[in-house]
Amino acid sequence: MTRIKKFQKNILEKKLGAFFLLDKTNIFYLTKLLNPWQLWGAKLLLIKNEQYLFLPKDFQKLPKTSMKIESLSDFRQISKELLSRNRIRKVGYLKSEMTIQGLEKARRVFRGRSLMGISDAISEMRMQKDKEEMRIIMRAAGIINKSFTKIRKLIRAGVSEKELAAKFIEIIKDNGAEDISFPPVIAFGSNSAYPHHQPTARKLRKNEVVLIDGGARLGNYCSDMTRTFFYGKPENQFKNIYQKVLEVQRMAVRSVRTKIEAREVFKKVWESFCEEGLEKYFIHGLGHSIGLEVHEAPSLNLKDKTRIRENMVLTIEPGLYFPKKWGIRIEDMVVVGKSGARNLTSYPKELSKISINR
Repeated sequence: MTRIKKFQKNILEKKLGAFFLLDKTNIFYLTKLLNPWQLWGAKLLLIKNEQYLFLPKDFQKLPKTSMKIESLSDFRQISKELLSRNRIRKVGYLKSEMTIQGLEKARRVFRGRSLMGISDAISEMRMQKDKEEMRIIMRAAGIINKSFTKIRKLIRAGVSEKELAAKFIEIIKDNGAEDISFPPVIAFGSNSAYPHHQPTARKLRKNEVVLIDGGARLGNYCSDMTRTFFYGKPENQFKNIYQKVLEVQRMAVRSVRTKIEAREVFKKVWESFCEEGLEKYFIHGLGHSIGLEVHEAPSLNLKDKTRIRENMVLTIEPGLYFPKKWGIRIEDMVVVGKSGARNLTSYPKELSKISINR
């Protein structure tokens, strides 16, 4: 059963005669047409077993599809005709896609019909990757592995964060990526104490931390990996904290298995840091699902009760951040199998491998 047919079956079970979607990534996921960026402003209307895709402009090279392609400017009129012809009184939408203004507009478009918001059923579908998705994600992970090998060679005194970031983007694309997953985080010294630091003109000096977080986008799917290097001779405190983060990261990967709640994996990491009195330096979630978007559901945090399932792809990224000093984060992507999690990112993370002396 195709994704869109599976979703329509879900709709019919909820007694909804019609359903409309607005999010470009969700529309791409269901239809596999075009690219998400080409679907800005598009609308997908599902009526019983039919699909109508409304596009903001005429695409001449659309793949062969059983869907009916219409102009976005005709959405209101065609929707009205279809709902009347099929005698549909109830129309559904995803709560996650709707704003207050959007809902008011939808009420005008579907005047005379009741609107019903449902929880994000597509997000649920996107959690578990199929074979085609896994093939692409594994290739994207391979690209970021190779890119870290090359960027490590460019870490030297005098290079700026912005220069290294620009070079990293170039390397990722040269290695086969269609684009980057997100603007890379390149942070030297005390800047590494900020998890989402944006690269600046700051130049690298001897005996400083170099935190690099980046990802490759391939076939519309993302990869994501973080490594913390040390340029020079690391001090004992750095060595000890690094070993703790590495130990906890490996423990978290071992903890990921089917049926465990996402929050339980986070709690194991939190408790491990608490044992060393380090919990106040752990200031973000443990990780997240990744796919068409870098951050997808579920999230590995204190509140997420989602049970881990087979074929989920997750990031595991514990970190400790010491203001005005440095931060350490180690992140890998893993795929969940029947017997546990398997790493997709394999760039070395042992202390001896991340220390750079030249």
